[in-house]
Amino acid sequence: MFDFESLNKDYSSPFTYQMKEDAPFVKISDLDEKEVYTLAILYINKKSKYGDHPVAGIKENDGTWISLPSHLVDTAKAILDNKEAIEAINKGECGIKVRKFHSDKFNRDGYSIDFVNLTTKWKTMV
Repeated sequence: MFDFESLNKDYSSPFTYQMKEDAPFVKISDLDEKEVYTLAILYINKKSKYGDHPVAGIKENDGTWISLPSHLVDTAKAILDNKEAIEAINKGECGIKVRKFHSDKFNRDGYSIDFVNLTTKWKTMV
Protein backbone atom coordinates (compact mmCIF):
# COMPACT_ATOMS: atom_id res chain seq x y z
CA MET A 1 0.00 0.00 0.00
CA PHE A 2 1.26 3.50 -0.86
CA ASP A 3 2.13 5.71 2.13
CA PHE A 4 0.34 8.98 1.35
CA GLU A 5 1.58 10.52 4.59
CA SER A 6 5.09 10.46 3.10
CA LEU A 7 3.92 13.27 0.78
CA ASN A 8 3.28 15.66 3.69
CA LYS A 9 5.69 18.57 3.98
CA ASP A 10 6.85 20.30 7.14
CA TYR A 11 6.87 24.05 6.56
CA SER A 12 8.11 25.01 10.01
CA SER A 13 11.50 26.65 10.34
CA PRO A 14 14.36 24.41 11.48
CA PHE A 15 15.97 27.42 13.15
CA THR A 16 15.46 28.24 16.82
CA TYR A 17 16.21 31.98 16.72
CA GLN A 18 13.07 34.14 16.67
CA MET A 19 13.38 37.29 14.61
CA LYS A 20 11.35 40.29 15.75
CA GLU A 21 8.30 40.88 13.61
CA ASP A 22 9.56 44.37 12.73
CA ALA A 23 13.17 43.32 12.09
CA PRO A 24 14.68 45.59 9.43
CA PHE A 25 15.62 44.36 5.97
CA VAL A 26 18.98 45.67 4.72
CA LYS A 27 21.07 45.34 1.60
CA ILE A 28 24.31 43.42 1.87
CA SER A 29 26.14 46.64 0.92
CA ASP A 30 24.79 48.26 4.12
CA LEU A 31 26.84 45.90 6.30
CA ASP A 32 30.34 46.64 7.59
CA GLU A 33 32.99 44.64 5.74
CA LYS A 34 35.15 44.55 8.89
CA GLU A 35 32.50 42.85 11.04
CA VAL A 36 31.57 39.19 11.44
CA TYR A 37 27.84 38.67 11.88
CA THR A 38 26.21 35.67 13.56
CA LEU A 39 23.98 33.76 11.13
CA ALA A 40 20.71 32.79 12.81
CA ILE A 41 18.29 31.97 9.97
CA LEU A 42 18.57 31.18 6.28
CA TYR A 43 15.87 30.68 3.68
CA ILE A 44 15.31 30.94 -0.08
CA ASN A 45 13.00 33.71 -1.25
CA LYS A 46 11.13 32.22 -4.20
CA LYS A 47 8.80 35.19 -4.71
CA SER A 48 11.33 37.80 -5.82
CA LYS A 49 10.80 39.52 -9.15
CA TYR A 50 14.49 38.81 -9.87
CA GLY A 51 14.27 35.08 -9.23
CA ASP A 52 15.24 32.90 -6.28
CA HIS A 53 17.73 34.35 -3.84
CA PRO A 54 18.78 33.52 -0.27
CA VAL A 55 17.88 35.64 2.73
CA ALA A 56 19.89 35.57 5.96
CA GLY A 57 18.79 36.57 9.42
CA ILE A 58 21.59 37.76 11.70
CA LYS A 59 21.50 38.21 15.47
CA GLU A 60 23.26 41.58 15.56
CA ASN A 61 21.20 44.71 16.19
CA ASP A 62 18.51 42.56 17.79
CA GLY A 63 17.89 40.75 14.50
CA THR A 64 18.30 41.95 10.92
CA TRP A 65 17.32 40.42 7.57
CA ILE A 66 19.81 40.56 4.69
CA SER A 67 19.05 39.86 1.07
CA LEU A 68 21.93 37.77 -0.29
CA PRO A 69 23.04 37.51 -3.94
CA SER A 70 21.40 34.88 -6.13
CA HIS A 71 24.76 33.19 -6.83
CA LEU A 72 24.51 31.81 -3.26
CA VAL A 73 21.25 29.89 -3.88
CA ASP A 74 23.01 26.51 -4.30
CA THR A 75 25.10 27.12 -1.19
CA ALA A 76 22.00 28.05 0.83
CA LYS A 77 20.17 24.95 -0.42
CA ALA A 78 23.12 22.77 0.61
CA ILE A 79 23.06 24.30 4.10
CA LEU A 80 19.29 23.86 4.42
CA ASP A 81 19.59 20.20 3.39
CA ASN A 82 22.23 19.52 6.04
CA LYS A 83 20.94 18.85 9.57
CA GLU A 84 24.43 19.25 11.04
CA ALA A 85 24.78 22.72 9.46
CA ILE A 86 21.37 23.76 10.80
CA GLU A 87 22.29 22.54 14.30
CA ALA A 88 25.55 24.50 14.14
CA ILE A 89 23.68 27.66 13.09
CA ASN A 90 21.24 27.14 15.96
CA LYS A 91 24.23 26.89 18.34
CA GLY A 92 25.65 30.19 17.04
CA GLU A 93 28.63 28.54 15.33
CA CYS A 94 28.23 30.14 11.89
CA GLY A 95 29.18 33.67 11.01
CA ILE A 96 29.10 35.64 7.80
CA LYS A 97 31.43 38.36 6.62
CA VAL A 98 30.72 40.72 3.74
CA ARG A 99 33.14 40.68 0.83
CA LYS A 100 33.23 43.34 -1.89
CA PHE A 101 34.44 42.32 -5.36
CA HIS A 102 34.69 43.76 -8.86
CA SER A 103 33.06 41.98 -11.78
CA ASP A 104 35.05 42.40 -14.99
CA LYS A 105 32.17 40.84 -16.92
CA PHE A 106 29.71 43.57 -15.84
CA ASN A 107 32.36 46.20 -15.01
CA ARG A 108 30.87 46.97 -11.61
CA ASP A 109 31.39 46.26 -7.94
CA GLY A 110 29.34 43.62 -6.20
CA TYR A 111 28.98 42.03 -2.79
CA SER A 112 28.98 38.51 -1.49
CA ILE A 113 29.56 36.82 1.84
CA ASP A 114 32.12 34.45 3.22
CA PHE A 115 31.10 31.96 5.88
CA VAL A 116 33.11 32.03 9.11
CA ASN A 117 33.39 29.30 11.73
CA LEU A 118 32.53 30.79 15.11
CA THR A 119 33.83 28.92 18.13
CA THR A 120 33.10 29.50 21.78
CA LYS A 121 36.72 30.56 22.27
CA TRP A 122 36.48 33.13 19.46
CA LYS A 123 33.16 34.54 20.74
CA THR A 124 34.59 35.15 24.22
CA MET A 125 37.50 37.09 22.73
CA VAL A 126 35.24 39.57 20.90
